[in-house]
Amino acid sequence: MDPTHTTPRAGSPAAGARPGRAAAAATALLAAAGILLVAVGPAASASVDRSWRGSVGASAANGTVTVVAIAAGTGSVTMRLKALPRRAPVTVTVRAGTCAKPGSVAATLPATRSSASGTVSRTVAVNRTAVNRMKAAKALIAQVRATGFSRCAVLRPVTSPGASPSPSGSPSPSASGEVEVRARDFVFSPATITIAAGKPAVVSFRNDDASIPHGVSVGSSVSAAPIAASAVITGVARTTFTIPALAAGTYTFWCPVHPSMTGRLVVSGVAGASVGPTASFPH
Repeated sequence: MDPTHTTPRAGSPAAGARPGRAAAAATALLAAAGILLVAVGPAASASVDRSWRGSVGASAANGTVTVVAIAAGTGSVTMRLKALPRRAPVTVTVRAGTCAKPGSVAATLPATRSSASGTVSRTVAVNRTAVNRMKAAKALIAQVRATGFSRCAVLRPVTSPGASPSPSGSPSPSASGEVEVRARDFVFSPATITIAAGKPAVVSFRNDDASIPHGVSVGSSVSAAPIAASAVITGVARTTFTIPALAAGTYTFWCPVHPSMTGRLVVSGVAGASVGPTASFPH
């Protein structure tokens, strides 16, 4: 039986413990046994140390798993899973090694349940011990299991130490207007923004996901070095950054904490807002 789910008997010391002490004890047990916390705690800001991402199934047919380590020492695992058995228990384990030769367990995420359409969309936090194990591993994998379902995803480095840029400076007075990007439910809106070629542009970024860190990096692709980046902000907050003058073309923007969150930057002769699908978010 899982010790974190044992019900104290009447009359036992645990049964009469104060709620605060009981919660602290449960947290200690989770830290010792599961190496993770089930919610991302609020913070003023977060700096990404490194991250990994893996495709589940051929060509990500079953989604992705993204692991992020932040400079503070903790991290998070984001599961974007699909085409799973419906309404089934789902477990995800991050291990050192390869799919052919799995090694030691770095983190076992709390079991969850797939939706009626066979999807899982969830982010959980991992503590310092789990993050240190991941960073020490020469190779990482994520094992995804459900009833009658088992897949292994190779977690490949996305961000390495020293690769994340410092936030861009203050917006330039000569910037060609301001465009806004918002993040909610791990999706950017608008999905496409347009700015003028040859001129810097100010981007106002708003995070609408409570207690979840997000940021915006801009570059030729997610795997390329960013050209510009916002600060990573946690919870409902706003920040601005400047994209330098760029040549006409199509670029990518993404969240450095959750690289599966992406959007498209179109640099053309006309500056403007979205030309792609937009979500309606209340202020």
